[in-house]
Amino acid sequence: TGIFPQMLHLEALGVLSGSAGLIHYQPTTDAHGRFQVRGEKYTLVGLTDPNIQVPISATPLTRVGQELLKIVPNKDEMLTIRKLAEWLREPVAFSNVKIRGAALAENLDGKVRLVELLWGDSPFDGDWQTRLR
Repeated sequence: TGIFPQMLHLEALGVLSGSAGLIHYQPTTDAHGRFQVRGEKYTLVGLTDPNIQVPISATPLTRVGQELLKIVPNKDEMLTIRKLAEWLREPVAFSNVKIRGAALAENLDGKVRLVELLWGDSPFDGDWQTRLR
């Protein structure tokens, strides 16, 4: 798993602030406009325009933040994904990229299964399981 969901979790806990600068994560959408931000157990699946990069910025972890992440009990990955989905809803966050929908999905053997549509249009139409990366 990547460090990006971990950073979002620490920000959700109030451990990080924007003072340390930003790092950028840019998932590329598929031909249907879907993109993913994967966590350990859950994935945020978003919907926007096809074949573009979605710019997402986060606060980097400090050494203290990395150590805190190791000892924080009951890491609530679903809460982190919900907070990210709400942040993605704000058009200010993306210059000219407009996110049309976000869903919470469970990671299952290299695929994702819809748990809940969080807002907007559903990225889960047709044969989405075989097309998502």
